[in-house]
Amino acid sequence: MSEFKRGLQPDALEKIGVFLKSGVGHEIIKNENCLICIRNNYINVYYHGCSLLRYKPLAPEKQFLIHHEYLPQQNKDKKKPYISLKFDFHDLKDGEGKSFIEDVMRKPSESLKRYTGKKGEKRAIADYLREEKQLVVDLEVAFERKRDKAELIGKIRPKIADKIDLAIINGDGMLQLLEVKMDYDSRLKSKEDGRQKVLIQMKHYQEFIEGKEKVILESYKTVVQNYIALTLFKKLSHDSETETERRLKQFLDNPRVDKKPCLLIIETGANMKGRYVNHMETLAHQFRDLGYPEIISYKSS
Repeated sequence: MSEFKRGLQPDALEKIGVFLKSGVGHEIIKNENCLICIRNNYINVYYHGCSLLRYKPLAPEKQFLIHHEYLPQQNKDKKKPYISLKFDFHDLKDGEGKSFIEDVMRKPSESLKRYTGKKGEKRAIADYLREEKQLVVDLEVAFERKRDKAELIGKIRPKIADKIDLAIINGDGMLQLLEVKMDYDSRLKSKEDGRQKVLIQMKHYQEFIEGKEKVILESYKTVVQNYIALTLFKKLSHDSETETERRLKQFLDNPRVDKKPCLLIIETGANMKGRYVNHMETLAHQFRDLGYPEIISYKSS
């Protein structure tokens, strides 16, 4: 993985703007379950929180890619799991003539339904963003870091790729990075307070934010400018377009990132009380001591 970078340069921005005005682009924009995330000169289209389509406008070939599991017929070649789609302005089609609009978006495959099911994390994130009217500017914030000593045992590569689930701009115009966990996730729990595995993740995320603060802010300044240029306010938040635009411009006027990552716990009804300890209480205690923001809880419907 290369150096962390987000944003569209003018030539990529122009081509993506043309695509979003096409027939298939219009379908993506009007579908309230789709989110468009900006990467480094390309976009990912998410459906109910699941990465569905990648468009790389500057690539010499294979500009539109989709995982074979999301098509009606599946390519069994596991070495080449991604299928290239052909763009004809009105739609995207695979080599068998299957339509992205009709056979993927309007009639999701069983594999896609499994990823976006109501009990899954991806669907819960999408529901949270919609119901809480959060202004999301990125999903799956991937970055590279050095492995800890314990992680190096038996490993050849000294570095590892990590992902933070969400990047939002809060009501104060500040960029925040959120890790999401379902309440049944064992990484939230430990018999010994302070040994919860999620704390190790939060430590890595904080180190990333502090070490790459300038790069993160420059990237998301470009991303926000791109969203404004593409007028994608409705895709970023279920709040009013006026409020969404205000918060985006507030970030541009005073770009800041919270150096402490946040934790969002999706409540499904799983018991957070162990035999000897209340896991939620002990975790909240650790977060206070370490100076992290208060844990956010969201009850999944």
